[in-house]
Amino acid sequence: MILKQKKHTILFVDDEDLILRGIKRSIDEFSEYWEVDFANSGKMALDKLALQNFDAVITDMLMPEMDGLRLLEKVDGDFPGVLRFVLSGNASDAQILKSTHLVHQMFPKPCPIEHIFDVVERSCRLRDGLSEPNLIRIITGIKTLPSLPSLYNQILRELQGEEPDPRVVAKIISQDTAMTAKILQLVNSAFFGLADRVSSPQRAVSILGLNTVKALVLSVHIFSEYQGNSMIPISVDGLWKHSMAVSGLSRKIARDVQLTQNDQDDVQVAAVLHDIGRLLELKIPNFFRQVKVENGLVTLESEYAALG
Repeated sequence: MILKQKKHTILFVDDEDLILRGIKRSIDEFSEYWEVDFANSGKMALDKLALQNFDAVITDMLMPEMDGLRLLEKVDGDFPGVLRFVLSGNASDAQILKSTHLVHQMFPKPCPIEHIFDVVERSCRLRDGLSEPNLIRIITGIKTLPSLPSLYNQILRELQGEEPDPRVVAKIISQDTAMTAKILQLVNSAFFGLADRVSSPQRAVSILGLNTVKALVLSVHIFSEYQGNSMIPISVDGLWKHSMAVSGLSRKIARDVQLTQNDQDDVQVAAVLHDIGRLLELKIPNFFRQVKVENGLVTLESEYAALG
């Protein structure tokens, strides 16, 4: 028997009624998968969110009274299980930078409705895979993952120097799981309008530009330093060494079998990110009081018991 796919509820927010009517017409073809509602202000959106459970909110950035940034802050605080997206054509660089902690994905306006559907639907389905409500709140609320202190301090020193070198900045980022994940998330956001997917931190830094990366790190604080905790029975330094070892071996294998340069980049970044779930465990309150650790690793059985 084939189970019917869950229908997701999506809230579009824009102060221009003409744009909302256009979205309503174009989204009709996805009515089998989405139940859609509309709000022409941030206040109306919050009122609707208080009355109905939505899977995602997609908002414009520039709106009177309550702009998209303020709305997303309220959604993040009051409705943490709701996925947050921006669809905007007039957002300033400052607004884009400030929203990086709040937005799961940005879309430029105009943007093909098929692309919006694909990204939002995929995000909703990934979230649906989580059965524990507390875990959903934790994951949808995560803004940063912890970086290795030595690498975090290295990138701060480089960016605060008189003449920071983008190649050095990219090399530091490429060695850290959390930094790599965040910089690739940002550069692959549809807002930047790139035709190809970027899987290399070096290329990501080149595309974003050193000034943007500097602002993101020093002003917006997109990276966070891991604050050591003696009560946690795993080694963050050990996780880093393992990721670097897997990354180096993977790159060598990819080169030996003569993969293309792009495929070699994909292999290397996949290796760096393969244990990113371990960093997530560090963000879950009291997680290590509930699980069993053997040889520096959380046992699968105790992880299921703790997280559902």
